[in-house]
Amino acid sequence: MKKMLLIVPLLAVIGLVACKPKVNPNEPGSKLVEERCYRCHQTGVSTRGRTVAEWDLAVTKMIGKGAVLNPQEKAVLVDYLARTYPR
Repeated sequence: MKKMLLIVPLLAVIGLVACKPKVNPNEPGSKLVEERCYRCHQTGVSTRGRTVAEWDLAVTKMIGKGAVLNPQEKAVLVDYLARTYPR
């Protein structure tokens, strides 16, 4: 039982670290992730693989919650996320 009490928090910390996206500064969408996504997602954004349509829906939801992206930035971000974290 004591081992479980130690393992669960450790797994939670590992999960938070693993959630931080692999930001590649050479990618056009990378800067957008750092500037816009990390405003609310300090511990990282979901890196679960998604299709382009699924990433588009996720980004649209974030815009609805206050993320500031113009249509061109949204397209760049969705493309970057779909290529970096594909399904």
